[in-house]
Amino acid sequence: MTTDCSTEDCSGDAFTYEAVLALWDEYGPYWDEYVVPNWEEFVVPLIKQYGDYGVAGGLATFAVGNMVYTYLNSTGTNQIAVFVNMAKGILADQPLPGGLTLYGVFDMIIEWTSNAE
Repeated sequence: MTTDCSTEDCSGDAFTYEAVLALWDEYGPYWDEYVVPNWEEFVVPLIKQYGDYGVAGGLATFAVGNMVYTYLNSTGTNQIAVFVNMAKGILADQPLPGGLTLYGVFDMIIEWTSNAE
């Protein structure tokens, strides 16, 4: 039994279900006409040829992303704060557009990136 949203209250799952069915009725033929043939012609041969590298590539990508995340959440951003603090000692204060100053921007960067609590 389907819910007719024109006469009843369509809230929550009933509305979502009707919306998905309406979209599938509208765009389903395009899926069968364009996606399925191209999948078989282009994607499946790539999976057969390079499928063994997918798991290794995915693991390598995850490992590199995890290293960057861990580095930036431990000491990496603190090094940015130290560098900006050194630049603040070397450079002169200058006005910047938007009512900011160079030292003000440096102070914001130091505040955001230092690990001091």
